Amino acid sequence: MIRLRSESPYSALIRRLEDERHVSKEQFREALKVAKDEGRSVISVLLDDRSLPHDTMLEHLGEFLNLPTVQLRDRVITPYVLNLIPRELAEAHRVVIFKKNQDLINVATTDPENDETIDFIRKHTGLEPQVYVTTARDIQHALRRYQGDLTTEFSTMIENGLKEIERSSDS
Repeated sequence: MIRLRSESPYSALIRRLEDERHVSKEQFREALKVAKDEGRSVISVLLDDRSLPHDTMLEHLGEFLNLPTVQLRDRVITPYVLNLIPRELAEAHRVVIFKKNQDLINVATTDPENDETIDFIRKHTGLEPQVYVTTARDIQHALRRYQGDLTTEFSTMIENGLKEIERSSDS
């Protein structure tokens, strides 16, 4: 069984979440076990747990990590910005670029402690990432846009092809 020691980096977080009755010690222990078993951070596990109040968890985890939070479901993300990283990377690492401003990109993730992914994005894009914490639901919402953009692009191509056929048959 995993014990929460007073020197654990998550002790203050679990006390706060428990005091406000958002997470029990048992739920937190289970999150620690899952994180260890899957090689993930406990923050990522908590943000992925759909049984927990996700907006409240997001707020508390952002405060604990001293990082800004973002709700992607409330954002318009341009296809250009979304595609700065491949969909496969976004899905595998639960990370989405949602805004670009000159040499800075805003990166939303459920695993802000994953420095390797953030470093890869920095090298891949040549831009400086500003990390935001978000929920798994918000990442999934943004990932659906990859598919939506592709569907829209194919629909446009098909429509243009049909119009071209109609024009050539009319002449």
